[in-house]
Formats: sequence, C-alpha cells, structure tokens
Amino acid sequence: MSRFRKKPVIIEAVQWREHGDHPDVGYFRRPDVSGESICSECGCRFHTHGWIDTLEDGHRVCPGDWIITGIKGEKYPCKPDIFEATYEPVPEYVAKDPVAIAGQPQEDLGGRRIVDSVTTYGAYEPPI
Repeated sequence: MSRFRKKPVIIEAVQWREHGDHPDVGYFRRPDVSGESICSECGCRFHTHGWIDTLEDGHRVCPGDWIITGIKGEKYPCKPDIFEATYEPVPEYVAKDPVAIAGQPQEDLGGRRIVDSVTTYGAYEPPI
C-alpha cells in the first residue's frame, strides 16, 4: 500500500456555536428526528444543532464544530478534536503565489495575496 502526506493548505474556518453564527449554517432539518432528542456525538438536544449543505448533500452541525471553507469554496463541518489535531492558526500569511487560497478572493498587493487567519474563540462548552 502506498503512503501519502496531506499537502499544506491554508483554510478559513469559524467555530459554530449557535444559530446565526454562520450564514451557511441553517437550522437542523430531519423530520424523523425530534428537536428534543439527544445527539449521540455531542450530548446536546437537536434543537441546538445546525445543518449545512455540502457537496455530499448535507451534514448536521453540533455546537462547537468548526465550519471549514475548502479549497474550492465548499463548506463543511469538522469536529473540534479533529480540527485541533489537523490545523493550527496562521498568524498572517502572505502567499508568494498570486493564486487565491482556499477558494477565497484575496486582496492583491503587488503579486502577493493576504489570507485571513483561522478564527478562534477559546474554549467552548456546548449547552446541554
């Protein structure tokens, strides 16, 4: 079996906490699941959850999940422990390549582009 290393890519991400935090996260929508039911992933009631449309149809968003903008502009949720193990904040990154990074239009400064850092808000305690 061959082995591969993930290419270093700068992404944009915001930690979602509640409805209204992110324009691409709507209310959780599953007619077969009551809003009072408890989520097996985070232990919160489903009425505190969001829903994001993705390339694979859509995903539930638990309070505390990170919403990542992928390299083609797609949005998807990532659990906090996976996010912490995979990503680290980028203070302020100046790309030497004038290609837009993470699918976001960047401000052109003489052939260089500025990329926003990962937005972090500190420790998060989800509501029960």
